[in-house]
Amino acid sequence: MPPALLSRDEVIERLMLVVRRAGYDGASLAELSKATGLGKSSLYHHFPDGKDDMVRAVLDHVATQLRERVFTPLRAPGSARRRVEQMVKTLDEYYRGGREACVLGNLVLGTSRTRFRRQLRSIFDEWITALADALVDAGLSRPVARARAEDAVMRIEGALVLAGGMDDVALCHALRSLAWDVDINDVVTILQEMQGRNWVKFRQLRSIYNRRVELSQIEILPDGQDLYDQTTQNLAVEF
Repeated sequence: MPPALLSRDEVIERLMLVVRRAGYDGASLAELSKATGLGKSSLYHHFPDGKDDMVRAVLDHVATQLRERVFTPLRAPGSARRRVEQMVKTLDEYYRGGREACVLGNLVLGTSRTRFRRQLRSIFDEWITALADALVDAGLSRPVARARAEDAVMRIEGALVLAGGMDDVALCHALRSLAWDVDINDVVTILQEMQGRNWVKFRQLRSIYNRRVELSQIEILPDGQDLYDQTTQNLAVEF
């Protein structure tokens, strides 16, 4: 499409491709002009503050995309497990299995880290909060859910950096490990049954443990704490 007919969103999409690849410091006005097909004077007409204005627009665009595709679906009704799995699938498609760099990851490097700190912090916080909300719905306490969500986002961003640095596009494998293989509520139910001294459920606990659910981060009723401690100690010894 001729540059004069491009919508503002289409111009921002093209700017985002450059920022995604080169970051803030590496994205020259010449490259931004070439990517959009607009002369420098036209770019300044649309973005009076120059490159800073362009990157702010790119971050707003990224935030809108993530909000529509990731954050809002994480807060939707239904199974928390399915919501987390959908987040993983969406991110895998969004970053093309690691073939595409992360705009956010590139902008936390160099001078852009301080220039756009407020926007970057806002996007990461909204992402972590949305994921934590889903984990609270799955049965985790708010502090534990927040900690897990922060860990998940760190792993995703780290996987993107590693995929780029090692030229390995198998990002989906790293992302899929974030999708819990069992609903947290199932573990809570088993632990509560064990509070009634139903020890035959131990084998089910062991099976769930093998599927990487961290028992130490699941809350149960206080009067079952001794049994819970004994169970986790036994698991630690056996495994």
